[in-house]
Amino acid sequence: MATVDDDVSPPHDIQAFTNLDGATGVHNEGEPDGEYTTFWKFYRNGDAYFAQIFKPRPNVNIAEVKEAMRRIPDEDIYPEIPEGVNLKEMATTEKPDNELYIKRPSLLTYETSNPHEWIRDVFLGEAQIMEQVSSIQHKNIIQYYGCLKRDRRLVGIVLERHKCSLTEFFLWQMDKDKDKNGTIDSQRFMEELESAIFHLHQAGLAHNDLKPSNILLDKDNLPVLIDFGSCRPFGARLMEGGTPGWCNHEKLVMFSDKEHDLFGLDRIREWLANPDRALDG
Repeated sequence: MATVDDDVSPPHDIQAFTNLDGATGVHNEGEPDGEYTTFWKFYRNGDAYFAQIFKPRPNVNIAEVKEAMRRIPDEDIYPEIPEGVNLKEMATTEKPDNELYIKRPSLLTYETSNPHEWIRDVFLGEAQIMEQVSSIQHKNIIQYYGCLKRDRRLVGIVLERHKCSLTEFFLWQMDKDKDKNGTIDSQRFMEELESAIFHLHQAGLAHNDLKPSNILLDKDNLPVLIDFGSCRPFGARLMEGGTPGWCNHEKLVMFSDKEHDLFGLDRIREWLANPDRALDG
């Protein structure tokens, strides 16, 4: 497991799983201690805590998580901002909390990523591409307000907050109060999503990871494109990109290419039209 700072006490405000920012289960067949669950929590000031518990997720209680939490050293996950890289800085006091979403580094593979350079590089790369994307604004692309910095490190990417993702919308539709969420006009939805993608393409950029969970809904249930971690200029090598089921399995997603986005648009169009759509995308 990755090294954590054992001198820091577990955060005492964790009382329920809803207080956490994420969790994931891992099952490595045939390996000793091959099944475990990881949990993490970020605080407003950037402090991050992580726990790894060698049990399947349904068997873990919140007291175990709270006890196992250890602070992650900043240098593990937060990249130093190189000389010459200009990232707009934002004080989060400029807007109410309920209008902001602070994106942090992905901890999905923290316990197996040692060294943690990949986590830092992906996070810094997304901040840099958001600077570029924000210069070509489009109403269906997430609004970027700037970055949070601490001790010359990038600790947060500040974005506009919206009510839910496209996947979450359809999960909510299964509830008895589904009517309160309204409906989606699929034709208009796809027209506006295509407009956002083609706007990126005109700037020489491809998103490279189109899927329902990377699309938020605005107040009118129209698309807002998010998650630019794989967005790069055409031809650039990708550090990550493509999600099984949402990219062309016959074409390796190694380089940025608008064809990845065109394939993703077709898949989302099919997905919206299918009443039996899978809700794990």
